[in-house]
Amino acid sequence: MTQEEYCDTTKYFESGGKKLNSKYLLHYHFKPNWSEIPHMLDIFIDQNYGFEVKLFWYKPFVKNRLFSFYQSNLLPENILQIIKAFNSFPNVSLKQLYTSKSEQYSPEGISEDTYTINHPINPFSINMSSHWTDEKLFQSKEEILFLQLHHAIKIWKETLFQGVLQMHN
Repeated sequence: MTQEEYCDTTKYFESGGKKLNSKYLLHYHFKPNWSEIPHMLDIFIDQNYGFEVKLFWYKPFVKNRLFSFYQSNLLPENILQIIKAFNSFPNVSLKQLYTSKSEQYSPEGISEDTYTINHPINPFSINMSSHWTDEKLFQSKEEILFLQLHHAIKIWKETLFQGVLQMHN
């Protein structure tokens, strides 16, 4: 995968780059700011519950940027079940940010966890960065289910990232 292919999001987003293409159910973007191995990871889950992973990273002592792409039609069962349950809710109301903080700016070095979701009723965009998110504010059934999804994806994305690192050792 080239840098141009990695940066081309026209397959995933409608014109303007903010709204997820209707072919996809969910986009997860992760960027740790202070990490041993700098990287960004994007997961796109489609309507057939397949997924694509795009990874931009650096390998220690290699000067080039590295771009990895992985595609599968076998989504982890726990994530599949949560997404199906979440999409079965007739009305979903999620906030863009669940925070109890009043400051306007976050400290330097905060990781980004961002979701774009094509729910059958409403599309959503949710920021779940560790500095801003207050998990106690997730109270409705759909909010709690989304929080479960977030935790499941965080574990899964780490497994995916470690798998790529092991392949390139």
